[in-house]
Amino acid sequence: MDLKNVKFLWCSDEINKNPDKYWSMVMDMAQRSTLNRVIKCCTAMGRKEEEREKLQASQIFYPCMQATDIFYLGADICQLGLDQRKVNTFAIEYAMKVGLPKPVVISHHMMYGLKEG
Repeated sequence: MDLKNVKFLWCSDEINKNPDKYWSMVMDMAQRSTLNRVIKCCTAMGRKEEEREKLQASQIFYPCMQATDIFYLGADICQLGLDQRKVNTFAIEYAMKVGLPKPVVISHHMMYGLKEG
């Protein structure tokens, strides 16, 4: 693949450039969402009513951060695993609420052999 026109970003680097803007969007997303809606995006643990008290606050907050990343990074295409498709839907719902363009989403199975290094 020719990578001349591809730009890879570390989200942490981009957030640190303008943390006020990033965290404002995370909080806006959280305020415009219900707890039930966010929990639907969480991992398998905690989806059932009787398991809610086992969720850590960070597990509930993380979907708002994942969805914010899509908009904050200005991604043309959002690529996440099939296990994250509820976060993509969450991001699309947020975009429609606030008048942002809906992200283009590509969902796929885990990429085998992909590792750091």
